[in-house]
Amino acid sequence: MKKSDFPVFTNNLGLVYLDSAASSQKPAEVIDWVAEFLRSSYSNIHRGHYSLSEKSEELFFQSKKMVAKLVNSQAHEVIYTYNSTFAFNLVAQTLCINGKLGAGDVVLLSVLEHHANIVPWHHLSKQYGFTVDFVWINQNPDIDSLDKSHRDHKHFESGHFDYEDFEKKYTKNVKVVSLTAASNVTGEILDLQRISDQLRDETFFIVDGSQGVPHFQLDFQKLGADFLIFTAHKIMADTGLGVLVARQELMKELEPSIVGGGAIGGVTTSWFSFKSGVEKWEPGTPNIVWAVSLLKALEYLEKIGGYQTLEDIEKKLMSRALERFRGYGDQIELIGSDKLENRLGIFSFVLKNQKNIQMVGELFAEKWICVRSWGHCTHPLYQYLGTSNGSIRMSLYGYNDEADLERFFEVLDEMVGK
Repeated sequence: MKKSDFPVFTNNLGLVYLDSAASSQKPAEVIDWVAEFLRSSYSNIHRGHYSLSEKSEELFFQSKKMVAKLVNSQAHEVIYTYNSTFAFNLVAQTLCINGKLGAGDVVLLSVLEHHANIVPWHHLSKQYGFTVDFVWINQNPDIDSLDKSHRDHKHFESGHFDYEDFEKKYTKNVKVVSLTAASNVTGEILDLQRISDQLRDETFFIVDGSQGVPHFQLDFQKLGADFLIFTAHKIMADTGLGVLVARQELMKELEPSIVGGGAIGGVTTSWFSFKSGVEKWEPGTPNIVWAVSLLKALEYLEKIGGYQTLEDIEKKLMSRALERFRGYGDQIELIGSDKLENRLGIFSFVLKNQKNIQMVGELFAEKWICVRSWGHCTHPLYQYLGTSNGSIRMSLYGYNDEADLERFFEVLDEMVGK
């Protein structure tokens, strides 16, 4: 993988893109193939017996086969949605309307979760009477002090998911465990297998792979997950496509909460029936074009050596970045571990005595360096930390290089007066 594969860098000379945790850039092969598909092969799929429709449907199915290969599932277990947030809402609503989740039950999350894996549960808990509980990191905070802004941050220097707290909170009332594979703030990679091995058969296990799948394999079968969710735009495909991998038995058993054309076997004025299989979960016209973009993104990833190539590039950059962050001492607080093990190239930090996080982001932007500021859709985590200001986040991907890091740290040096 190299920068020249990505047109955004040749079209924006001097650009330092360090915001891949928000969205990744797209290789030319993806861009060109999508354009060619729209020029010469596009059609709606399902029930079209002409060649354009058949070719589009074949590419749509090939896309699912590539996803299945990536995460070790079956193509008929792959459901396409609008994005990962939509997928979480779909799963949560479906469990509720099928009577799998209700009064007296508990949904167990972690304080590291993205809002996509928090808000749908909060929203439905009001109607269905279940409660939402959280696993903390390192040590349990005083709930009453979550909104106070002066808590000591030292306990969070390692920022690890508290597995002992999970064991304590995984009670008989927990019906759903829904966890991220990796934090989009601390970069920590959770030991999901350790969690999975402790779960009862009747517990629904949901994995948010949006930060994990772009960087390392999540083995759906080995994990024993019921649902795996990730978004295409973070793994070099386009926006507007979420991936929901669902265990086949559940797909057959459950009635989806969202229905309509394409998912229906038959309709009269008094009843309707579902189709069998994955189409039952994909009402309406699917996002065919972006399914093709995901197919081509995964083919590109495979061509350049897959996850091993990404790991080789990213670990080298991560090691260098951690070394530089350690050199700032107490001038900068890095949120999360300063060790290389079990982490991604996501670095969230706060400058000492710098209250205006957004201004820091703007200063980087003036130097043509793309980072993200504020809460990163993880407000409960920042409440846990005792700050409402959020942080600056710098995140890496395989197209980054040493020169990107040098530019970033040159600007950071200026900010801290180093």
